[in-house]
Amino acid sequence: MREMFECAVLQAPDQAGVGAIDGGGRIKLHVYDLALAAAPASVPNGVAPDTTGLIALSALALQRYDACLLYIEPANLPWARIALSRARPVLRTPLLALVREVKAAALADLLALGVKDFVRVPVCSEELRARLLHLPGRAQLQEPAAAYGAAPLSASIVPRAPSSRSQRSCGVDIAAYEADEPFRQAKARVVSGFERAYLRQALARHDGNVARAARAANKHRRAFWALMHKHAIDAKTYRAAAAAAAGEHDGEHDAQPAGGGSRHRAG
Repeated sequence: MREMFECAVLQAPDQAGVGAIDGGGRIKLHVYDLALAAAPASVPNGVAPDTTGLIALSALALQRYDACLLYIEPANLPWARIALSRARPVLRTPLLALVREVKAAALADLLALGVKDFVRVPVCSEELRARLLHLPGRAQLQEPAAAYGAAPLSASIVPRAPSSRSQRSCGVDIAAYEADEPFRQAKARVVSGFERAYLRQALARHDGNVARAARAANKHRRAFWALMHKHAIDAKTYRAAAAAAAGEHDGEHDAQPAGGGSRHRAG
């Protein structure tokens, strides 16, 4: 049994941290500033940088750790959903969420987006260690950073070949790109596919209610509408589907035989 786990505590720019965590001498925590993966020079002056891609950009560097810990609360939940969606195809290090006041439906979303497990805050060091021991896919974990000596990354670390599932990002087939396709064109295709998939999922989850979907996405309603227009997505389709599902449910309810009432009249 491993006696020491090396974990990266992911710190996103302008986001609250989880505070002090007692590793109990068995968990070695490294605060990992995701801003290190950003490229400020590529961001125009006066434009707020998009931080939702920082986990994906850090995927290779995070392979030196046994696991990643990410603090999630209602305030940063929309950011976490998008960041995890973008990181899922490339992140090989198991990610465990440290959650505060996150409801069951949101936890289910996070697990579907690639979170392997979660621990409630305040964190119990023994519970955290037990969950680290049983993280799915632990057999494929790399050795801790200390095993590589002075070098932060070892040449022996070779990323696994992407599976057919990981070659798809938001409905876009990465493997289908031509080898000589320009980077900007490939990036635009991936971003467009992500936007379409995110909008459709949000509208389906909120029964075609644009205001609620935009609020859940932490996006202004007008900007949400603009994205829908860009991708020719009509909320009526999702409202009709929700109404049809509700109608089927009501029909099944009305069709229930009133057996008790029949017996009463017969008597």
